[in-house]
Amino acid sequence: MNLVRSFGKLAIIIFVVETIVMIGLNALSLGEHHILEMFLDSTALLLLSSPFIFYWVIIPQLREDRARQAKIAEARDEAKSNFLAAMSHEIRTPMNGIIGLVDIVLNSDLEENQRDHLNMAHQSAVSLMVILNDILDVSKIEAGEMGLETAPFSMKQALEETVSLWQSIIKSKGLEFDVSISPDIADMVIGDKRRLSQVFSNLLSNAVKFTESGTISLVARSTKQGGQACFEFEIADTGIGLQFDQQVRIFNRFTQADQSTSRKYGGSGLGLAITKALVRMMGGTIDVQSQPDKGSTFHFEILCEPTSLPAAEYNDSSPIIAQVHDKLGEEDKNKTPAPARDDDGKIHILVAEDHEINCTLVEAILRNEGYHVTFANNGAVAVEKASRGKFDVILMDIHMPVMDGLTALQRIRASNGLSATTPVVALSACAMVGDRERFLEGGMDDHISKPLDSKLLIETIERLAPQKTAKAS
Repeated sequence: MNLVRSFGKLAIIIFVVETIVMIGLNALSLGEHHILEMFLDSTALLLLSSPFIFYWVIIPQLREDRARQAKIAEARDEAKSNFLAAMSHEIRTPMNGIIGLVDIVLNSDLEENQRDHLNMAHQSAVSLMVILNDILDVSKIEAGEMGLETAPFSMKQALEETVSLWQSIIKSKGLEFDVSISPDIADMVIGDKRRLSQVFSNLLSNAVKFTESGTISLVARSTKQGGQACFEFEIADTGIGLQFDQQVRIFNRFTQADQSTSRKYGGSGLGLAITKALVRMMGGTIDVQSQPDKGSTFHFEILCEPTSLPAAEYNDSSPIIAQVHDKLGEEDKNKTPAPARDDDGKIHILVAEDHEINCTLVEAILRNEGYHVTFANNGAVAVEKASRGKFDVILMDIHMPVMDGLTALQRIRASNGLSATTPVVALSACAMVGDRERFLEGGMDDHISKPLDSKLLIETIERLAPQKTAKAS
């Protein structure tokens, strides 16, 4: 652009000079007159040729400048993406150790005050993980790295799971939970069930937090809109409510109703900003209607594409869900039965993991279930052990020295080793959009993100471990 401006200024200067010279021609001698005519002819030729100069010189230069700026922007975006991925990994890895090891100790014999202290430590760690995830989500939104999965899921099932998850905690606070789901609501759709659950959890957790008595309600219905299913949801409470000026800014980042709200109820002020961004990415809008001391109603709409495909397998181990389970103290009553054990009566697990604390955590979880555990501290060792031993499941970290997890998986599959066809589960602190899809496309049978949910880990192993018939003794 600077080049274009400079060229334009030059043309204007030439035009002005020509005009002045032409005015003064009559006052010059014959020789001087001839010289100035030559000058005018030259400048006229320059002006006449300026479009060609612009086309052959200026435009290519502009294109080159645009290409250079695009490369700089692309490199900047890539640097942001790499930074966010690295921060996500570096934060999740130690948090996995903290939350997991506290879980292990809580399952041991403890005195009452020790158990109380550890429960508080566990709840604090999970709360910290929620805040860290919110910060990472906001960073991803600002960097343009927040994306949505596109997989078939049942909207009715998603709503049933949400109601089941929140019903106990709402009632444990002495509140009523009214649920109204339209019987003809659209069911099988393409969308991001995980992020939709995050929206529900953010709004319902706020409703519980700010309501001391009365009712929390969830309304869901759908309509058809140009070949798509338009879902409308309302989450209402009878809590403290909002002033009008608070309603205007409530969806801004780092914003709460006022400072007293932050001091009394806690929170980072990021949840609703993230919720608004997610709803917009789903093709919808969100708004709030509220009156002080009477409550608030959050209304949002999203668009989903109907499908006849079966629902994709889905596991939610997000921190906010874990936080709800912590408060409820729920036990897993529907645990998948373990397959029959072969030979020594144990499922044999190969764990490829280079982080010592994570090894300690995984070993404690697996040995508590009676599994036989073998460790490899990098991908190359995992390939070697998989070729010489028969394992029922392989748990594979992604980032390891010597050889990464995806490369190790390819080597195992390409070999004729005893575990060449063994199911492999990625255990990774990578939790950016597209990471799970990348691992599954790379050949992984499943993916569990850190911090590890021990119940989800065991359920995954029991599901993937081959069903066997125990040998008669």
